[in-house]
Amino acid sequence: MSAVLKRSGLSHFALDGGALEIGAVSEQCFEANGRSYTATVAGEGPVVLCLHGFPDTKSSFRYQLVALVKAGFRVVCPYMPGYELSSLKDNHYYDLEYLGNEINALVGVISAEPVHIVGHDWGAIAAYAAVGKKPKQYASLTALTIPYNMISDTLIFKSPKQIVYSWYIAFFQLRGVAEYVMKAKGFNLIDKLYRDWSPNWIVPEEQLKAIKAVLSDKRLKQAALGYYRALRSPSAKKYMHGDIHVPTLLVRGEDDGCIYAGTWKLINSECFKKGLTIESVKAGHFLHIEKPKEVNSILLAHLALHAEG
Repeated sequence: MSAVLKRSGLSHFALDGGALEIGAVSEQCFEANGRSYTATVAGEGPVVLCLHGFPDTKSSFRYQLVALVKAGFRVVCPYMPGYELSSLKDNHYYDLEYLGNEINALVGVISAEPVHIVGHDWGAIAAYAAVGKKPKQYASLTALTIPYNMISDTLIFKSPKQIVYSWYIAFFQLRGVAEYVMKAKGFNLIDKLYRDWSPNWIVPEEQLKAIKAVLSDKRLKQAALGYYRALRSPSAKKYMHGDIHVPTLLVRGEDDGCIYAGTWKLINSECFKKGLTIESVKAGHFLHIEKPKEVNSILLAHLALHAEG
């Protein structure tokens, strides 16, 4: 089953303080590996698959959607695996082997041609795994805020400050405790992560409401935490250190409170066999929402260079 149209119509997306009409935007369900993925879809042309991170939802790329559709792309923004009931995994163990397989299956349903994949945070990590497993499915890779090669047993020696930045990962290993604290006081922990990770950004209330609505379901909350609980799996090292055989763009936030600036020095450019470009934006961890014009300009330039795959 390729896709089932759920809802469509004329939609408007805010950009630069205004509203830009981009035509029909639909929600579609894609069936992959026996699970169903809801995605926002718009535009016609080569596919750009946009994968959100944590704590976020498929609306994360709303500002990129507008720019990409105007540039002649078909944009698909799905929920990540486990962020909706229809894509839950029974054991809540979302290692990179599984994430790569799910994304590749989804791509196989969405397009017969290579797609451009764009990921933020966990979406970037999943994109690394997907591209590492099946590079021929992809025309280009764009990873926002997550440097390659950072998952390593030697991280504490190579970038010790990152351990401090990543305190929440250790906390998320506390089963039951992490679930309880995350929901306490109206998901105050989620508010804190946004403040810490993007310290100079006033987070829109709708941004917080969207992810809190997802995490209000116990099963979805366990799934989101399951990503972190699988970080020590062998596949995490495998798919964050292997060769990447597609043109790659990495974009970092200069004020990112989640990723220590020195951690970006761990990137081994020799892993990128089809080229690597690294750009930076004066923004925090949610740079594509904080500074959409800057990020869109960088992204569109990258896609234009690799339009033919």
